[in-house]
Amino acid sequence: MKFLFFLLIIPLTVVGCSPHSGNSSEDRVAAVVNGVEITNLEVNTIYERTAVRGISKDVARDQKRNVLAGLVHAELLAQQAVKQNLDKSPEFTLLLHESRRQVLAGMLQQSLASAAKPLEIEAVRDIVSQNPLLFDERKLLVYEQVLMPVVNEPFLLSLNMRVSKGATLDQLVEEIKDKRMQFQRVKQIQSTDQLAPAIVKVLTSSKPDVPVVARVQDKFAMILVLRNVVPIPLTGEAAEQAARNIASAQMRNIAIQKKMKDVLDRAKITYFGEYAKDTSGKKGVALPLPDKARAEKMNSYSVILAVSITVAYAFAMLLFSASMRLLLGRVWLPRLWLTPRVQPVEPEVDLWLPEYRASFYVKFFLFCCAVVSVFMLGRQLLPVWTMLEVWMVIASIVTGVLLGIGLSHLYARSPLRNWTKGLRRWVPVVFFTLSLAAAVVVTLRFVSV
Repeated sequence: MKFLFFLLIIPLTVVGCSPHSGNSSEDRVAAVVNGVEITNLEVNTIYERTAVRGISKDVARDQKRNVLAGLVHAELLAQQAVKQNLDKSPEFTLLLHESRRQVLAGMLQQSLASAAKPLEIEAVRDIVSQNPLLFDERKLLVYEQVLMPVVNEPFLLSLNMRVSKGATLDQLVEEIKDKRMQFQRVKQIQSTDQLAPAIVKVLTSSKPDVPVVARVQDKFAMILVLRNVVPIPLTGEAAEQAARNIASAQMRNIAIQKKMKDVLDRAKITYFGEYAKDTSGKKGVALPLPDKARAEKMNSYSVILAVSITVAYAFAMLLFSASMRLLLGRVWLPRLWLTPRVQPVEPEVDLWLPEYRASFYVKFFLFCCAVVSVFMLGRQLLPVWTMLEVWMVIASIVTGVLLGIGLSHLYARSPLRNWTKGLRRWVPVVFFTLSLAAAVVVTLRFVSV
């Protein structure tokens, strides 16, 4: 126990005595505006958001100076606004609350995006080969489109008849004008990776200068005319980088949607007034509501994860107790405190057994079991830490440790202590190690569901 005590004290002492290297005021502060500091950290943070990679040091310095100049101007205006008591207005409070919400949401999205693992080169090349329109067969399309906000099926059929007889886009537009229908005519120059797949299919399968009349459900109608096609294939490193960007965006969106769904299902949301009358979207946009069935399922998963953590730490304490029994050749009861050496009342319970001494191979085996156990516990906590509340994780660990200590006392009493005599002394170590591994496997299984 003294050895364990020093293992805990030494790292804390080293951390407490480590020197703190503070920066001078000139290195930390970029400017002081009427007593208000603008730090280099602010300047660098804003600069990194908009910086262009590969620029020279002189250009980077000028960009940072522009950022600092903008911060100085903003601080001056903010101080003037405070003098005019604008910070006391209700609008300021609302905008400040909204800005806080948006910043925190953006930081969480960035955190989820940064947690995604980078793709292997084989996966990147698979994306390139499976999406020829975005890479090898990428083209620049020059076309005209006429958008009509109203879908009039008889009129669209008449336009199709005109096209079959050789009518041009100008003639179709004149007919739309005669009908006094609203429309918008624009010329577009876009690559195939910037357009919706349906529009790309229509344009690439049509003949140049021949109008194509189409409608998008009952929302709007359009006329598309392909004018020119220029091949612009994306190959090599540029294609791989583009594929990585596409995959990263998809993984980020999936992670954000999953996190949003989990948070929503765990939330308690109540709508009032006109918003409480129709939340399902029958008369418009649906409002976010928790999925009660999924929430109950998530709660049951949380309970299972918490119980599995408790079981894992209980078996870890039992493994610790069994290992100490082999090392010391006697019954060892784990304690969380130091106790003086007192001659036991019942010699049969806690007597030193001189006939057994742990060999080097035994110690090495137990050391390997300890390393594997610590690795398994860490592997268990790593994914669970973000899925459960912190208090649930801590409570599960504490409960598991206390349960393991209680069970180790039972394990040390007769007849269970006889398991560690003779050739059967390895039975508890192997059993508790396998039980700990089973608890970790169950945890990871439920994490992946």
